[in-house]
Amino acid sequence: MRPARKHNERLDVDGEAVDIKLGTFLDNTRRRADKLTPNRRADLDQLGMRW
Repeated sequence: MRPARKHNERLDVDGEAVDIKLGTFLDNTRRRADKLTPNRRADLDQLGMRW
């Protein structure tokens, strides 16, 4: 998954639309990958995270 940094996903949470800044989250996570715990990194790998 390689969305642009400004990409937002709109999700339905309890009947209310919520915008999630997915691009920002993924970009920050990739930049800070060395600070993630091994467990967190394994969880993201299992979800198919592209580093």
